[in-house]
Amino acid sequence: MTADFVVAYDGSLSLVTPVTPAAREWVEHHVPEDAPWFGPSLAVEWRYVDALLEGMEDDGLTVSCEDI
Repeated sequence: MTADFVVAYDGSLSLVTPVTPAAREWVEHHVPEDAPWFGPSLAVEWRYVDALLEGMEDDGLTVSCEDI
């Protein structure tokens, strides 16, 4: 089973990558258009990532986490 999002932690910044169509749709509805992206990944400061992941999971999406 593939997670909807993959999150890579790198100290002060996390890269949140929407993998599935459901994840990309969630991003369209919940992330501001001017949010910073690094390639296919949303770049999120450490202080905001927990709330973002909680919102994803509350909406029934799955998250896989990895260290980089």
